[in-house]
Amino acid sequence: MIHGYSSEGRTDEANPIVGDGIIAELYGELPGALRDLFPENPLVQINLARYISLEDGISIEDISFALDRAFRDPINGLFDGHSIRDFNVIIHSTGALVIRNWIRRYASARSEVRRVIYLAGANFGSGIAHLGKGDLAKWFREYNGTERGAKVLTALELGSDWTIEMHREVEKRKADPEFGVREHVIMGSAWDTKFAWLPVRYPREDGSDGVVRVATANLNFNYIRIEANQTGKSLSFSDVRTRQIAYTQSMGAQQPNEFDDYDVQEAFFAGPNGRVAFAKVFDFTHERFRGLRAQTDSEYQNQVIPLIHAAFTNEDDQAVINQFADRTAQTTAASVDLGSETVNFIFHVDRRRMYDGHAHLIVRVKDQWGQPVPGASIFFNSFGGDTTQNDGTTPKISVGDLIEDVHKNQCTPGIISYFFRIEDWKDGSRHSRLNDLHGITVEIDGVEAETSLIAYLPCRYNISSTNLPRFIQADRTTILDVVLYRVGHPGVTQLSHVA
Repeated sequence: MIHGYSSEGRTDEANPIVGDGIIAELYGELPGALRDLFPENPLVQINLARYISLEDGISIEDISFALDRAFRDPINGLFDGHSIRDFNVIIHSTGALVIRNWIRRYASARSEVRRVIYLAGANFGSGIAHLGKGDLAKWFREYNGTERGAKVLTALELGSDWTIEMHREVEKRKADPEFGVREHVIMGSAWDTKFAWLPVRYPREDGSDGVVRVATANLNFNYIRIEANQTGKSLSFSDVRTRQIAYTQSMGAQQPNEFDDYDVQEAFFAGPNGRVAFAKVFDFTHERFRGLRAQTDSEYQNQVIPLIHAAFTNEDDQAVINQFADRTAQTTAASVDLGSETVNFIFHVDRRRMYDGHAHLIVRVKDQWGQPVPGASIFFNSFGGDTTQNDGTTPKISVGDLIEDVHKNQCTPGIISYFFRIEDWKDGSRHSRLNDLHGITVEIDGVEAETSLIAYLPCRYNISSTNLPRFIQADRTTILDVVLYRVGHPGVTQLSHVA
């Protein structure tokens, strides 16, 4: 069992190892509930991991490396001769990055981790991480005698470059059927209404548990990479400048100029029920998972424990995926019976809207050498998609009406995360807002602010109404990698022939 960020307070540099009593407090009653869950085959040992997350100099890589050493320490019972025994893992929150990075870095060709259960795993980060790196959080931590855990928060920031690459590498390892890791995500979708007064959005964000977005917890992510094709790569500096002028003149137009300079070079989509078992449980906040009070919480017993049991015992992957999907459907159905409430006599909260489907989109713009494009500009043209085919379709809403949050990654330029509300509780029913669009066109350009001798070839990625539901999906993350072609003026390098 691996806990999350800041699950405990102060760290003791002189002696970071503390007693079993403090460690047990991190996990509440779930270890005991697990023993009760499998009485016919008692668990010999449950290892409760403790890692330091609030030291600014400690990174997820450090924690994963230390975790591997702990696994191999004979005293913990996992190390057998020259290898590690098979084992299963349950994590909470930031523990998702710790164990997934361990799987990437240290798992054998046949992974020793057989099953992983993510309870509210922050797989693609959290908006809270950005707040946690601010000065106010720093002062609060110092007041309480701790640092912020700056490097851990960097990995947790929305759109983290390190985190994206980590997940991509794990997916490549999982493509080998012999690798054998089975993953399961259990996520809440309700925020604590006592935070309705806060002037920041993330603790009271619909489509989240108040800390982690449902879409960023879900490991069933989609990935698209767009690169310049041979036509685009053959363009001269002056040709690219001409393209930039044409791009700017038709940006956002009802009939934008279509360029044939870019192609999709890589793409994979998760499919209807996904490749990873995912369940959204009813009325669970992040703190309810963090407390792990399984024995005293009837809803934990009714919703979460059966999913854990299925994940650990059912060898039929598709049956488990279907069971998790059924739980999500039950959660969505139960949300219809919720109502509205007034918090502190002022703030009106419609709890049904917490369960509206939201999608998380990460657009990462780099050049052909893998360098970030600081001056990247991204625009969603609502008149793209089907309207570029001259069929007369007109969107009922703009893409901007769907966007609830935009976050520019603070560590890596050219990475922007968008949070879409694609379902809307209105007039007694939940309405799909994607139906009000007729596809979109994503328009991407870049500027090199330091010199006029560099130009970026602009890119337009057209998404029809048929493909839009695959590109933007409720409760899922989509990563759009754009390799923006960077071209230098002929004067940057010249060869002079001497006869």
